[in-house]
Amino acid sequence: MADDDRTRNSDAPVVSLDASPDDPTTFWNDYFAKRRPRPKHVADLVLRLNVQRKHDHVVAVIRAALIHGQSQPWMYDVLATTLKILGRPTAEVERALLSRVDFTAVDVPSMLYSAAYLTRFGAEAQALTLYRQASRLAPTRPEPYVLGLKLARQARDVDAVRWAAGGILTYAWTKDHPKLHQLAEDAAAEARSWLLVKNRQNDAVALDEAMRQARQRDLVMKLTWAGQGDLDLIVEEPLGTTCSFENPQSPGGGVLVHDGRGPDQKKCYEHYVCAFGAPGTYRIRVQHVSGDIVGKRARLMMTLYRGTPRETKRSIPVRIGRVDQIVRLSLKQGRRTELAAAETE
Repeated sequence: MADDDRTRNSDAPVVSLDASPDDPTTFWNDYFAKRRPRPKHVADLVLRLNVQRKHDHVVAVIRAALIHGQSQPWMYDVLATTLKILGRPTAEVERALLSRVDFTAVDVPSMLYSAAYLTRFGAEAQALTLYRQASRLAPTRPEPYVLGLKLARQARDVDAVRWAAGGILTYAWTKDHPKLHQLAEDAAAEARSWLLVKNRQNDAVALDEAMRQARQRDLVMKLTWAGQGDLDLIVEEPLGTTCSFENPQSPGGGVLVHDGRGPDQKKCYEHYVCAFGAPGTYRIRVQHVSGDIVGKRARLMMTLYRGTPRETKRSIPVRIGRVDQIVRLSLKQGRRTELAAAETE
């Protein structure tokens, strides 16, 4: 194939290996020197080679891609894993791992990509380690916990289950969070049963305590009403952030987990959760968006420090009119000290 623009930026899949080259290193160095295949095609090739147990080719493909400036985040992890399979010296394996650390040390999206690829590659233990590392760098990001939980359960790793399940209960507030939270609860219950079978009662108690702490919420609010209308709950948080329909997950820790409206009475509620809230005054606005509200009143139910000995519940009526109604709430013992870090995709 000629060395032209078409070959250097090919959309075609990487060359078939029905006949395996005698010298993988020379073959793949020559290939990547002349071509720049799509990253997906390279990833598919490496997976195919792994299934065929052509581990020497896996090493040669990755090293050639790296040499010719066609690196991808997952390559260092797969390279290290494959070198270990081939029985290469520990120092050689460690060099590959250290190269990955340099490449993705503060790049959480790349770490998540690498971990997902390692899972497909069959290196679940290494993938789980990467997910846990990613959660240390971005503790409020839910993906490491969600993706790591399945691997933790497969490995019957109680410590990893405690980490993943606890992280989901605290930080996973996506649209499907009820399902995710139930998966976390099921995984914790399953891990507890493993411990009891092995007569590890103290560890079971520690797991129970970790889950109890993960269920704690500094502030929970629910606005309910009846009628055809639509109300909005807008929460101005002490650190200068606002949680609302337009910004359902704020850096101040608040999440609007349900935005409701009539006429279906089952949907006539707004639900705000702040697992880690900043101490200070919360300015809560109830806004009448449209439609009729029965009795021109709603009810705001607030729970402070849920799941702790300090748990306090308050319920106040809110008159609905043309002007937004304001409720102020003081949260003296909130656990948040700073805004959540911005997350990159």
